[in-house]
Amino acid sequence: MPQGSWLSFLVFIDDLDVECLIHIYVDDTTLIESLCVQHQPSNMELFFYQLQVWANNNDMVVNLDKTKEIVMGPPSKTSHLPLLQLSPGHVER
Repeated sequence: MPQGSWLSFLVFIDDLDVECLIHIYVDDTTLIESLCVQHQPSNMELFFYQLQVWANNNDMVVNLDKTKEIVMGPPSKTSHLPLLQLSPGHVER
C-alpha cells in the first residue's frame, strides 16, 4: 500500500471480525482481551488465529517479526497465561 493511503486501508479492513475488542490505527491492529478472574483462561490464541485467517483470505500477511504480546497485571495474577503459540514458535511477550 502506498504511503499516505490510510483511508483506503481503513475501508479495506472494515470487515475484520474477531471475537474480541479491536483497536485499529492506520495499519496497526491491536487485539484486546480483558481477563477479570485470576485463573480465567485466555482466548487470545483463538482471536489471533481469526486475525490470521482474515489476513490470508484478504491476501495479506501478519508480520510475525513485529507482532508482540503485552500482558498487563501483577505476575501473581498473570503468570498462568501461556505464551501465544504459532506454527513455528511463539509471539514475543
